[in-house]
Amino acid sequence: MTGGVLLRVEDLRFAYNGRPTLAGVSLQARAGEVVGLIGPNGSGKSTLLRLVSGVLRSHSGQVWVDGTPLGQLSRGELARRMAVVPQNPHLPEAFTAWELVLLGRTPHLRLFQAEGPRDAAVARQALETCGVWDLAEHRLGEMSGGEVQRVVIARALAQQPSLLLLDEPTSHLDINQQAAIMDIIAGLARERGLAVLAVFHDLNLAAQYCNRLIILREGRVLVEGQPGEVITPANVGAAYGAEVCVVPHPRNSLPVALVTGRTSINGGD
Repeated sequence: MTGGVLLRVEDLRFAYNGRPTLAGVSLQARAGEVVGLIGPNGSGKSTLLRLVSGVLRSHSGQVWVDGTPLGQLSRGELARRMAVVPQNPHLPEAFTAWELVLLGRTPHLRLFQAEGPRDAAVARQALETCGVWDLAEHRLGEMSGGEVQRVVIARALAQQPSLLLLDEPTSHLDINQQAAIMDIIAGLARERGLAVLAVFHDLNLAAQYCNRLIILREGRVLVEGQPGEVITPANVGAAYGAEVCVVPHPRNSLPVALVTGRTSINGGD
């Protein structure tokens, strides 16, 4: 069950070097739901996340985080409400998982204040939630991609946010790690009431784990709704220019998009 609106975006517009990237995007994310952003490369998905997180400043439009305009929040206040998991985070390989996750407590500390027992407890819980407590003393450079991604998500959880932004959280991971990461994310939304806004390239993964999907095309919202309403041959064709066949998943009836090609595997017509 979803709750109140934790993220509201209205008529957001942005351009790089005069070239429009977002052209009036509006959306919202409620407590307890996972909202997936999908669309072709260059459609504005990652730019939208950077604007919502405050890394970029929009040319017009407004973002509200838990009812407060983004521009009225200090960096510390924003970090206590929102956590971001970027696509390719630059991480110090010599850091242990424990050291990295403990950094997530920084927004809750005063200047020069050291972490206390409460911070250690929150960091441990975050590592346990992500299934990597046993790696607490391992260095990031010694971990697999899936393990590092879990640790990065644990750092975000240590901030104790109400809103979680993720840019392609399962990129470069094998199918088992993808499912493990998405199980964690969906569970956090469901059990802790987080609002999650995440960018996906994999339509089928997004359809399986998101409560709602939003297709961006050329900086605009093409369509939004539940997965079954969004993942259709017409919508995918309009967004990606690809012909697909959409069938129900045999276990849960959620949509599965299968690309249909004109050339066979054997190279025939």
